[in-house]
Amino acid sequence: MRLPIRNGPGPLTVTATYRELYEHGAFAQRELETDGRLATMARDRRLAHWIGQAVPEADDRRGALCPIAFARGGYSTGRLVPPVDPERLVFREDVGARPWSDYAWDAWGHPQVSPLYSPWQLLYLDVVAREASVGLPIDLLLGPVDELNNKLSQVRWVIEKQRELFDSIDAAWRPLIKVLVAIQNVYWPKVRGRVVLIPSSGDGYRHAGETAEAPKFCSTASGAHSTR
Repeated sequence: MRLPIRNGPGPLTVTATYRELYEHGAFAQRELETDGRLATMARDRRLAHWIGQAVPEADDRRGALCPIAFARGGYSTGRLVPPVDPERLVFREDVGARPWSDYAWDAWGHPQVSPLYSPWQLLYLDVVAREASVGLPIDLLLGPVDELNNKLSQVRWVIEKQRELFDSIDAAWRPLIKVLVAIQNVYWPKVRGRVVLIPSSGDGYRHAGETAEAPKFCSTASGAHSTR
C-alpha cells in the first residue's frame, strides 16, 4: 500500500473571493464550465471518468473537488461580462457544503442542478481521482475475513491520513486557482492563440473582459506570497 502524499502547490494567501473575481469579469477569456463539460475535458485528458452527478457531488461534500458556483436557471455565455447576473449564482465558498438538491431549478418541469467549475481545476483532478481509493491485493480481499481485518487494522492510520488529505484537496489548491483566474484574461489568449469576443454596444465586437492587465485588486505581493 502506498503512503498518501500531498501533491499540491506551495503556501499562498489569496483574499479575493470567487464572487469578486466573477463580478470583476475575470472569467471572460476562460469561462466557467458545466459539470458535463468538465467531465468531457477530464475524459479527453484521461484524468478521470464519471457519468452523472453522484461522483462530483460526493467529491464536493468531502471537500476534494468543489464547484465554484451553482447557477439557478442555467448558464449561458457569449454576450455579456459577466455573462450571468451574480445574484443568479450561489458561490460554493459562501455557503459551504450542502446537498446539491438545494440548488435545483425547474427546467421545463424537471429539477436541474447546474454546478460550474473552472477548467483550471483539472490541474488537481488526477489527485482527487487517485486519492479517492485504496488499492488492495485480490488474494487479500478474497481471503479469510479475519485475515483481511487484521491486515486493514495495521494500515488503518495510512487510510485515515489519506482520507484527511482527500478532504482538503480543494482548499489546498483554491488559492492557486484564484490566481490563475485573476490573470487569465491577460495571458490565456496569448497561450491559446485566440481571443474571446462579445458584441459591442454598437456594431462589431470587442474583447471579452480586460485583456491588457490583470485585476489590480488581485496583484501578487512577491515578497509575502499573498494575493489581494
